Formats: sequence, C-alpha cells, structure tokens
Amino acid sequence: MISKYSFITVDKNNFNLNYIKNKERSKNFKEFDDLLEDKKIKSKKLYVLIEGEEVYIKELIVPKVKGKKINNILNNELLYEFNSLEDILYCYKIKNKNKRNMNILMFCVNIYDKLYVKKILNNKFNVKGIYLVQFVILNYYMKYIKENKFKFLLKYKDYIYFIVCDKDKIIYNSVIKEDEKKNILIKKELLKEEFKMYNKIYCVFCDTNSLKDVLDEFEVVYLKKSDKNLKKIYKKIIRSKVII
Repeated sequence: MISKYSFITVDKNNFNLNYIKNKERSKNFKEFDDLLEDKKIKSKKLYVLIEGEEVYIKELIVPKVKGKKINNILNNELLYEFNSLEDILYCYKIKNKNKRNMNILMFCVNIYDKLYVKKILNNKFNVKGIYLVQFVILNYYMKYIKENKFKFLLKYKDYIYFIVCDKDKIIYNSVIKEDEKKNILIKKELLKEEFKMYNKIYCVFCDTNSLKDVLDEFEVVYLKKSDKNLKKIYKKIIRSKVII
C-alpha cells in the first residue's frame, strides 16, 4: 500500500520514487510510462525533488505591491531574461521593504531539458511541490549552522553543490558534476573573490579522501550525516512552503 505522501527524485536521465509510511521505502519503475499509468500513485500527494540543477538567482527592487501584482512584475522580468515562461519555475522571497519599495530575491529553474518533470506536470499528478535537493538538505541542516555568512558544500549522488548564504538568504549557487575535474572546479568556487569574507564552509557528505584533499586548506565543519534519516527530511519538505 502506497502512503499518503510520495516523493520522486529526478535529474536529466534518471528517476526514482520514494514513499513514506512507517519507514522510508522506494519503488522502482523500469520505464517512466509505467509510473504515469499507476493510478495509486496519481491519487497521492506527490513531491518532486530535482537533482543536478543550478538555480538562477536575481535580486530586484520593485514597487511595494501585493499578490498577483508581484507575480506580474516577476513574469515580465523573466520574459526579458528567458524570452518565454513555458519551462520556467520560480519562487521569491522579500528580503526587505520600506514604504515605497521592496527588495526581492527571485529563484528560477529552467526545466526545458527535464523531460520527467514535464511529463509529471502534464499528466495530472497531484503535485504539491517541486524542490531542489540541495536547498532541501541545506534547510534541514540550518539548525546546526550559527554563522550569518557561510558557504555550504554538499556531495549528493552524482553532483556536488556549492551554496553561499547571507543571513538565511541564498545569494549564490552552483552545481558540479562528479568527475575527474571536480576538485579543480570546487577550489575555483571556494576561492571566488566576491565571497572571500565568507570564511567558514559547512560540508555534508564531503568526507571522502579526494574532497578532503581540496578542503584541507579551508576552515571546514563536517556536519553530521543523515543519509539514513531521509524520513525527517521528507517530513520537513511537507511542512515547507518554499518551492525552491
């Protein structure tokens, strides 16, 4: 019996369905079309986790408006940047505001090459949220991080994620493919001049010998692993209102 909540993780080439009841479990489908035809899954709330995707972040100053007017302003900005809204998913946070203006952080993902995500959205699944796996895991670990300004490095499956945060706001992110060039690219990201004042690096799942060789020259905190604790992370997603 499939539980009330189901989670599907997807990247450009792979997908895997997980569902929560008393224990975290997974169900594999050889073909994605088999999942599309599963009526039991379609009847449940589905949360989509995208892997291996970088987020486009832009800071905007806009007039102080509410609701749909904010979305209209952001839609126009996205049309200017991408020429089309067809494959763009986005959310935003109000960083600060005064009597006249608001400072908004906009987070966007382009799913033009995410065939599985498109199929889910176009096949009447009960999708309750679409999330980026690196932001979900960062959000889970925020309770262990005391600094206002910090870097966050995550190794998860086939990708390494680099995030820079300032007062609970994500201001930069990048995604590095796990291959022979990864150490060079990681060091290049960590040494970026504009983030030089962000001294401390919090790392999750980065305690491999190859990564430690790169990280030894930096001020690093290795956070407690939670690869056996996905159930807590999934429940945190359900309570979250943030898409990406």
